[in-house]
Amino acid sequence: MIRFIASDLDGTILLNGAQQVSGELIPLIKQLTQKGIIFCAASGRQYPNLRRLFGEVADELMYICENGSVVIYKDKLIDKTPMDMQLGREIIRTITAVPQCEVLVSGERTSYLKPKTEGYLVRMRDVVRNDICLTDDLENIGEDYVKISVYDPTGIKNTENYFLHAFEGRAQSCVSGTLWLDYTAQNVNKGSAIQTIQRIMNIDKSECLAFGDNYNDIEMFSAVGYPVVMSHAVQPVKQHARYRTDKVEDSLKRIIENYL
Repeated sequence: MIRFIASDLDGTILLNGAQQVSGELIPLIKQLTQKGIIFCAASGRQYPNLRRLFGEVADELMYICENGSVVIYKDKLIDKTPMDMQLGREIIRTITAVPQCEVLVSGERTSYLKPKTEGYLVRMRDVVRNDICLTDDLENIGEDYVKISVYDPTGIKNTENYFLHAFEGRAQSCVSGTLWLDYTAQNVNKGSAIQTIQRIMNIDKSECLAFGDNYNDIEMFSAVGYPVVMSHAVQPVKQHARYRTDKVEDSLKRIIENYL
């Protein structure tokens, strides 16, 4: 029996660059929660951003935010794993030194920016719609670093090799989109967050399902009994999942109709 369903957002629920969930998803989540199943949004995004996406069901969801560094359920923090402060400052300086790259520093519920370009500010404020705080000093934001991200507007493929290895063995790094690479504390990811949830909620791995499409979903696939990858994912990601789907909503309908 399935008791917990987690889903990535960008490239999984949000297809083709969409910034709003589909109209058919919300009723499906309602049906799942009415049957006692926890639906979890699992993303590199921040908590306020994720909440806005889910409208009338936002209060019922669990949220794995910032690639596993923050877990919130019914608006209460249930787990947070910050990064070492000195390491975070070193990462910030390293990203800033690459001319085309921007830094996104994530606190528990706020993103901190010191934008090099107006375009980056507009993207984060008006397109991604994060709760943001502009600062002149990213190294002293007044709270823990839960995630630090590289934004490369030329495509993260151009710098990922450098950033993936720059802090190897010291911080968890993963590509999280075509323009993004994320750092979290070592061994912190969506999969470790699901394992924490399983322990707290007394849910077995065999009772969990997860949807994803990118490299930052691989650990999540390993943490659940039913890993479902999007059909458009690259092959190295696909090999970590047992099942495939073209659309999360279609799979949820089949689960509701046939297994619940």
